[in-house]
Amino acid sequence: MTTELTAKEKIRLGLLKLTGNNTAATAKAIKLINDDQLEYELFVQLWGNNNGNFDNGSVDLLTKVDTIYQRVQETKKTLFNDEVVE
Repeated sequence: MTTELTAKEKIRLGLLKLTGNNTAATAKAIKLINDDQLEYELFVQLWGNNNGNFDNGSVDLLTKVDTIYQRVQETKKTLFNDEVVE
């Protein structure tokens, strides 16, 4: 019997993959994102599009998680609020 992954499980597995299986960075990202689908999608997009601000290993992954999550919050505030004109 196969069981479908839940949305929560998919988010957490996605974060694990994104951090290169770094469990400490994944756990921190899980705590920050709190299984919020929008925050997860923004986190993935911003992680992959960091404009070279993170040079392979020059910044540890826990710091990168914090920085990317801060950008997620800034993006949500700017683009996903009722004040944005449609």
